[in-house]
Amino acid sequence: MKGIVLAITILLALFSSGCWDARDLGKTEIAIVSAHDLIREEEKTKEQDQIMISFLTPVMDKDAKEKSRIIKAAGETVGDARAVRANRYSTVTVTEIKSTLLGESLARQGLSDTLEVLYRNPFLSYQDNLAVVEGNAGDVLKPKTTVNIGETINSLLEEIPEQNFVPRVTLADFRKDVLNYGRNPVLPMLSKMGEDDVEISGLAVFKKDRMVGKFDQNQMKYLTLLRGEKANGVITYLLPGTEDVYVTLSGTNSRKVNVELTEDKAYINIDIFLVVDIIEVQKNYIFNENLERFQLTEEGAQDYIVSKCGEVLAYLQNDYQVDALNIGAAARARYGKEIEFLDWDRLFAGSDITVNAQVKIRNYGAIK
Repeated sequence: MKGIVLAITILLALFSSGCWDARDLGKTEIAIVSAHDLIREEEKTKEQDQIMISFLTPVMDKDAKEKSRIIKAAGETVGDARAVRANRYSTVTVTEIKSTLLGESLARQGLSDTLEVLYRNPFLSYQDNLAVVEGNAGDVLKPKTTVNIGETINSLLEEIPEQNFVPRVTLADFRKDVLNYGRNPVLPMLSKMGEDDVEISGLAVFKKDRMVGKFDQNQMKYLTLLRGEKANGVITYLLPGTEDVYVTLSGTNSRKVNVELTEDKAYINIDIFLVVDIIEVQKNYIFNENLERFQLTEEGAQDYIVSKCGEVLAYLQNDYQVDALNIGAAARARYGKEIEFLDWDRLFAGSDITVNAQVKIRNYGAIK
């Protein structure tokens, strides 16, 4: 009992000490989101400036009109920008950063130098979220309302796999895909909505550290299914045999891959599995008229998914010529280290790929 009383006394002393005074905290800027961009000409302070880094920090004063502020610094490199920032601002704590945003032009140039600095920073977490921004990454940190947009961005990127067929990608995930044979990263893409909000607008496709293409909001679902990234999403399609009856399914996914190699060609089979609920059917009375339509909902979903996956594959094989599905990793696991002498992305671009979809409807809701 005496021990408990002593512990409480010590805690009270700590909480009442100067270490917890608001004025001490006020000397530190606590960043929660960072943004990296190729610098615009009008932003340069030196001719050699190449990179602009922006940090979003919450404003602690509850009476302040603005709930966040932006700290910016330019430099020839990311490290140089950090030094410039140190000369202009009080201490910026980066341990609370949850998301790092990358401008599209920087992503297309290549992220190796930018991310190298992040990987080597001992105060950053490998579990921080990564995303590409359509346009300039720093621009999404500047809403005109008093809402802290940083909290919105962190929550969106953290929880997106629970909302749609879009993967959450961390610094660790990106690094793993860049460094390992037969793998290439993808990143969620953000865009501004008006002046005050952001949305997931697609998926950026990379060949190692360089962005080579992107898929829109509809296509990104099927790229996620093809990659086998576990998520919980929604698919809407036209019910077979009708012209205006749409069915909406919500559920989770998984994937199985088989790869066969000959001397100069790869044969790939991808099985996609979905377990879903029907959450909406336009004109649902049609099921009362023909119970066979229950089976058609599954068959229609399977055909639709295979068709949309085929569209995504056409871009990956013909336009981007990159294995964004990480099929090469499965080939490496089966055929061993010797396969690393092969140009896998070239093999993937010329491979024969078969996609199968198996949809299991577990709940018809009110129409069961």
